[in-house]
Amino acid sequence: MTTLGKHPRSDEEIQNADPHYKQDALIEPEHEAYSDENKAAKQTLSGLLHELLNISRSLLLHLGNEHIGYLIQQLEAASVKPEAEKPTIAICGLSGAGKSAFIICLLDVLNLTRSISSGSSVTCLPTTYKQQLPGQTLHFAADIESMTDLRLATLFRELISHIRRFYVGQASAASANWTPEEEADYEERAGTSLKMILVSFDGKEEWSSKDKIIERCSNAVSDANLTALMGELVEYSKATLIEHGLLIMVEASCCVWRAALLRA
Repeated sequence: MTTLGKHPRSDEEIQNADPHYKQDALIEPEHEAYSDENKAAKQTLSGLLHELLNISRSLLLHLGNEHIGYLIQQLEAASVKPEAEKPTIAICGLSGAGKSAFIICLLDVLNLTRSISSGSSVTCLPTTYKQQLPGQTLHFAADIESMTDLRLATLFRELISHIRRFYVGQASAASANWTPEEEADYEERAGTSLKMILVSFDGKEEWSSKDKIIERCSNAVSDANLTALMGELVEYSKATLIEHGLLIMVEASCCVWRAALLRA
């Protein structure tokens, strides 16, 4: 078993450790992850991570094709193991802390490329990863374990927050202080959130269009309205998100991913 970070935490541990998970704090926060200090820290960390991964990539390339082929054989062998023997990877951190960037950097080590059918977030939509080596194609699939009501509520709180930040903020005085980079980031997050809700609630009339979703999220101003909206989303999503595994990866503060290598 391969684990990045600590063991998966229980809901009680999450609530005690992270105030954003407390039921009475499920409102749109001024998230620390978007502060100037954290952005600067994230850039520094990202630079160090890229340096480390470049070294790793160089070492891997020096092994030669024969050794890389052996590595691929080991990965393929892992794909036929029983479910219980497949690796579980836990990555913990607040939304915006760089979990997605970390995954993308790790994939770069083996020269993996992303192929996303819609949207652009590596952790918000079904994604296929392919090993780019002659004659070899590995598909990476993943799904979420332990998607509880609390985690679903937190996920939808973040989606609502992204939608409101961009589509409501764009029409307010706050947008005057956005840098072009911030505006592009907010728009991408909001767009991905819209697509997730549209896909998740396909067939639900009240969530059937971009305009309807923006209107409902924009109107959830009070704590009571926001809590009611999240409760509605959680109830609607249980069948599609949990039963059918529609979500492959999500931007949430504590995700547990079971990764399986599937031979193309």
